Amino acid sequence: MNRSRKIMVKVMSFFDKFPTSEKAFPPGLQTTLSFFKEEISGIKFNGGMIGKESQNPVRVKSEHITIFYKDELPAEAKNLINSLVLLSYFKEEKENLEKELKEKSLLAGDFAQMVTALLESEAASSIPQIFLNFAVQTSRSKVGILYYFDPVERMLYPTYCIEETKGKLVIPEVYENLKTTRYPLIDEFKKAYDNFPSPYIATRKDSQVLFYALRSDEELLAILELKKEKFSPEDASIITAIGKIAILAMEKGKLFSWAITDALTQLYNYKFLMMSLDKETDKALRYRKNLSIAMCDLDNFKEVNDTYGHDFGNKVLRAFANMVKSDFAAPLDGIPFRYGGDEFIIIFPGRSKFEVLPHAERFLGKLKEFAVPAPDGKNVKISASIGIAQLDPPEILTPSSLIKAADKALYEVKSSGKGGVKTYD
Repeated sequence: MNRSRKIMVKVMSFFDKFPTSEKAFPPGLQTTLSFFKEEISGIKFNGGMIGKESQNPVRVKSEHITIFYKDELPAEAKNLINSLVLLSYFKEEKENLEKELKEKSLLAGDFAQMVTALLESEAASSIPQIFLNFAVQTSRSKVGILYYFDPVERMLYPTYCIEETKGKLVIPEVYENLKTTRYPLIDEFKKAYDNFPSPYIATRKDSQVLFYALRSDEELLAILELKKEKFSPEDASIITAIGKIAILAMEKGKLFSWAITDALTQLYNYKFLMMSLDKETDKALRYRKNLSIAMCDLDNFKEVNDTYGHDFGNKVLRAFANMVKSDFAAPLDGIPFRYGGDEFIIIFPGRSKFEVLPHAERFLGKLKEFAVPAPDGKNVKISASIGIAQLDPPEILTPSSLIKAADKALYEVKSSGKGGVKTYD
């Protein structure tokens, strides 16, 4: 009996042992290798190797799998064995994929349940961080970053960052530097936005980076960035699924602190300023109450950035924001916001401009005694100008007219020498 005939008989006995009617057919790669141990020394496949390599490799199905034969076989015999090995390989791949999808679906379900519970509690602000954790876990990514989008400056701020180290998710040491950096809407972020609701995957030299935009209608809220060796279509699907859950939670009207907070200064952001001012204006007009705002602008801030760089400039902004919150806003129950750049607005519900004015003067007096240590050892003094306006129908009747009035008062201070305060009259 020639070699091809012997292999055919062996293949038939293989089918006898593993009937096609049984769910177990075809068997796994290890079982197939054991059955053909006289002919095959090893099998190499995506993600692994069983057995040993030999001098007679045969590549099957492009790059998917390589079979190492112990010696040269007739073409018909090789084709028969190749087909059986390929069946076994695809069976294992299918089982692994089904298992992975099941695990990921369960995780997505867990995430949905957790989000629902958090929305009903006072801990909704933790949802973004939990979303990032789930995204990293389900995709088995090495690094995950969640960027908050500031609609005023049109910049992205890294708000949360985690990496996988020795099987554990940790906050990397470099994050302390990362979180003070601002990122423009670079090409890959824009592609993530345009590619919504699916993620955009960029290929690097030795890895891939997945970008996913969290969007509510046409509004960009945040961008997720994940990094690992290679992302599968299933990774993209699960990220889309849990991303939609996170977005839906926001659309239910539950405003998370991360989405209404300026990442750099930790004051409320422009989006929440306009929402708050709408609400307070309506309330003041309805109940005939006072409502004032103060617009603060750092003097000569561009010179600070030009001299010491943006990192130190960010340090100055944070220091000033802390003073605005504790020494200007808090004593009069004001609500501080970062309006954009080096401008800040404080809403004073129930206060007239005449109540706010002396308080602003005292704040500027304290500011003269304050300084921020610079990298060269010098103490950089902070100076600011303030414009104050009050809701005053019919001239000042809306949030936009109130902001314009405060801005005009601020402009007059800037024009007359800076470092002072003026009310709009």
